[in-house]
Formats: sequence, structure tokens, C-alpha cells
Amino acid sequence: MYVLSGHVRYTVGKKEYPLATGDSFHFDGHRQHRLANIGETPADLISIGTLKLFDDNSGAVVARKRPAKKAEAATSKSKPKVAAKTTRR
Repeated sequence: MYVLSGHVRYTVGKKEYPLATGDSFHFDGHRQHRLANIGETPADLISIGTLKLFDDNSGAVVARKRPAKKAEAATSKSKPKVAAKTTRR
């Protein structure tokens, strides 16, 4: 499942996973699960199910958070690194 926009909460078993725009989620659909919109606006998702034929037998739950934006990641005031300039002859 991939969150296109909004904020949702997936519950698998007894564990909750809050997800936001850009986050993805993979889990064994045979496990008890539920989805709730926890945002102020409607959420848009892409959800894909596969047959047992493609099962990886891991039964793992995998949540991937979107990478932090550059403004969020820039916490220090160090000088930006500049790539070395190369010329071909």
C-alpha cells in the first residue's frame, strides 16, 4: 500500500502504524488488519494484493517512511559540500 496523500493508520494484529503522504506499507493480508483515516482531509491510497503464488512466506510487516525533505534534514549550519569539477581532454 502506498499513501498518495493524507494521513492514515493501519492496524495489523494489535500494532498500529501511522502513515502519511509518501509512506508505503507491506504486510500479510491474511492477518487481521484494518485501515482508518486519521487526517482532517480524505486520504488517497494505492493498494495492491497478490496471490499466494507470489507470497514471500515471511509474514513480516514492513513500513517505509518517506525520506525527510531537504529543509527537514538540514539541521546543522555546516558549509555545503561541493563536488570536484572534472574536465575531459
